[in-house]
Amino acid sequence: MGKCPNHSGSEIDFRCKSCERGFCLQCMDTMKGLLLCPDCRCRLAVYKMYQDHDRDLEGASY
Repeated sequence: MGKCPNHSGSEIDFRCKSCERGFCLQCMDTMKGLLLCPDCRCRLAVYKMYQDHDRDLEGASY
């Protein structure tokens, strides 16, 4: 199946549900029930942070 791009000594154990790249179990992370690679998990976390921030600003007047 191939080698993990982050851990060259480890075999690919899963594919990221977002980008479809293969990674080992050490890289595996879940967010909202999805198996995600570190890059996609970080992007989703940042996206969620901005969504929450925008929601907090709704109705605010400056």
